[in-house]
Amino acid sequence: MHKRVACCLLINFSLERILTEQPSLRTQPVALAEGAHPAALLVAVNEPAAQSMVQPGLTIAQAHTRCEHLVVLPRDDHAEQKLTRKVVRTLQRVGPFVEGTRRGICFLEAAGLTRLYGSESQLAERIIATVSPLGYPVAVGVGGNKFVAQTAAAMCPSGSYHIVAPGHEKHFVTDLPVQAMDITPDTHQRLHLLGLRKVHQVAAIGGNELVRRFELDGRTLSTRCLGGDYQLFAPECPDETIRERLVLEFPVTTVAALIAHLETPLSILLTRHRQVSNLGCQALRMRLTLDDYTLHEVTVAVEPPTLQAKPLLRQMAQTLAQQRLTSAVREIELAIARTGTLVAEQLTLDHHRRSTTPANTKRRQITSLPFLPEQYPAQAIELDHTSAIWEHPFARRSISGLRLLPAPRPVTVGMQDEQPTTITLARRCQHINHIQGPWDLSGGWWHHEYARRYFELETASGRRCLVYHDRLIDRWYLQGMFD
Repeated sequence: MHKRVACCLLINFSLERILTEQPSLRTQPVALAEGAHPAALLVAVNEPAAQSMVQPGLTIAQAHTRCEHLVVLPRDDHAEQKLTRKVVRTLQRVGPFVEGTRRGICFLEAAGLTRLYGSESQLAERIIATVSPLGYPVAVGVGGNKFVAQTAAAMCPSGSYHIVAPGHEKHFVTDLPVQAMDITPDTHQRLHLLGLRKVHQVAAIGGNELVRRFELDGRTLSTRCLGGDYQLFAPECPDETIRERLVLEFPVTTVAALIAHLETPLSILLTRHRQVSNLGCQALRMRLTLDDYTLHEVTVAVEPPTLQAKPLLRQMAQTLAQQRLTSAVREIELAIARTGTLVAEQLTLDHHRRSTTPANTKRRQITSLPFLPEQYPAQAIELDHTSAIWEHPFARRSISGLRLLPAPRPVTVGMQDEQPTTITLARRCQHINHIQGPWDLSGGWWHHEYARRYFELETASGRRCLVYHDRLIDRWYLQGMFD
């Protein structure tokens, strides 16, 4: 099954939120700024303001010289986040897996929803019909990844949709202007000076040359010129809150005893949460019922988000030690109050954790496998780019389904336009339908140098595998298979 993502885009989100709440401003020239200072930049303008030659990027002082009666309003981050959360809850009535990390832009996992709604066109119509009653202009795009879906939605007028068929992502982005790429203004200016206006002109340079010239933005350009995207799809949990309740046989009066009782229900809570979401726990809510039948609620926050019980237990002990309770604790209820995206380092093969992995989970958890530096040098990574941009290859889904081979196995991989097209498995040449990557790992120059480019491939038969290209000896190897 092809990966499919639907993007629900609220058009001109920040400004439309204010105009919807204050309809009397629609006939006046209105602009939205990042702040109230005269040097603050405008981020959005309505049609009357645009007719007065006011445009985004001007300062407030510059805008007032062009339009004396311009109404400038500061951007309200809290209100925008609140509205985005409302849209996410609305879209969860259409499908369970919704991401709302960007303001005014939400993504849905669309691959399985076509069986429910009949087709992607009917799914897009259902999204528009569900969100439109909120009173904001909405457009929908459907594609193979978040970048293609969002770009398709941005091309649509209000109340319409655009669908990019599976396998047509590269053709879709060919004639796009370079402004559609998520790159810095400096790179935009350099491309403009080079006379590059369209994506196909940028693609003609080649991936390696783009990375050499534009560094981090070059990686973005090389990926998106092929219709790909390295952004992760991180859906939020549905509104149903997962809870664990523990009734104590005897009232507890000390923090140490309370933490000892909390270890098991917390582990169960995190396991249940992991089954429905790939996000980590960022805040945990504890509701304590005391011996005098009064309620005491405590919120425990951790940074970064985690799915491990130990850091949460440590923070819970510190938080509970600061509380003043009127009597002993008789009953405890745990619930995850807030979630967040796991950082890439939390998803690496950390050999320091293998000694703490319970014996009954060693078959399921990849972190319990022996760490072999010569097979997977995850602890000595020297990335080509900064860790703020680089995404771990296993961050998209749980890594518990990956089975590493005892030793990497040589395989034959066919290439076209620097992307794998075929792979030979079990003496059979199979076509590749879906690609994730590449992810570059290098280092070890002080001992055993390695330079590898990893790909996650899905064949026409539905098999998913992890392969890498050893760039030092120009050979391909099979690292493992996904169940």
